[in-house]
Amino acid sequence: MTSAPTNDIEFRSVTKRYGAVTAVSDINLSVPKGAFVALLGPSGCGKTTCLRMIGGFEQPSEGEVLIAGSIANGVPAYRRPVNMVFQQYALFPHFDVEKNVAYGLKQLRPRLPAAEIARRVGEALEMVRLTGF
Repeated sequence: MTSAPTNDIEFRSVTKRYGAVTAVSDINLSVPKGAFVALLGPSGCGKTTCLRMIGGFEQPSEGEVLIAGSIANGVPAYRRPVNMVFQQYALFPHFDVEKNVAYGLKQLRPRLPAAEIARRVGEALEMVRLTGF
């Protein structure tokens, strides 16, 4: 019998190279289950690259990225139990804020009831003070 993973995200000796440029070098990171974490650092230090590896938009050159205790290397973005909000103005510019937030929840399988999606979207928008947008 295996126990539940204690970390939501884990990097084990992760390195990411783009040709001759090393964007992330031998990172070891453990994000405990349910933790709220911020990646801080100067431009070019690898923050976005790390997030893109968690999201599945980039693969590590070396090492392992684990999500909920499972190795995520090679797992496509759409198969990962994570979401990423990009810095651009809107993920879907033709959607309002509420529809953009709801989009990921509507992709879950099995499908969530509409009332559950509305509840979760409402909580998320309230948390970041965007209710009504």
